[in-house]
Amino acid sequence: MKPNNQLDPQSASDYDQLARKYQWFGPEILFGLCYEFVKSGDRLLDIGIGTGLCSSLFFKLGLEIFGIDNSEEMLAVCDEKNITTELKKWNVLDTPLPYPDAQFDIIISGGVFHFFEDLLPIFKEIARLIKPSGIFAFSAKITTEELPVNSYATFTENSIPIFTHSNLYIHQLLISNGFQSLKEVNFFILDDHEREMLLKIFVTKKA
Repeated sequence: MKPNNQLDPQSASDYDQLARKYQWFGPEILFGLCYEFVKSGDRLLDIGIGTGLCSSLFFKLGLEIFGIDNSEEMLAVCDEKNITTELKKWNVLDTPLPYPDAQFDIIISGGVFHFFEDLLPIFKEIARLIKPSGIFAFSAKITTEELPVNSYATFTENSIPIFTHSNLYIHQLLISNGFQSLKEVNFFILDDHEREMLLKIFVTKKA
């Protein structure tokens, strides 16, 4: 999948079509795995909402959608879909995020965390923002091999780093921040060179 920050303002309106070209079916997979745990009226925060690909499916189910992203152009496209209660422009690497404690029933992030080298700050923030027993679902680029470090980077054709994390690292973060794993599913997408890249969807529950 092409990352959000590889798109110039002129192409933000074409992002959904571009995502399909690169076989980005993460939103459907994430929604399907979460379906049994959410209900109409729940408050959902989408971290890195982009054009709202992930959130639009939850909106159809009747959830109240809040979104945060660092791209004004992507947020404008999302806003045109009329699926959100509130959108905020914010660099999600800058914590704390601009929300009070325990505000959301579900927090999702699809196609975002493989741009983060260190996931600890954002996981701590999500633990703060989510309600007890809330659902946290996300995708990450993973490897089943044990890494000598928490992550390693490869680079896109535009020299943007893409980070791979180990299962062990992610599970340690989840446990240390009070999350219990409910479901995990591996799937593949295409990178800039149309090579397969392994991602995993995690669906977790806050204690």
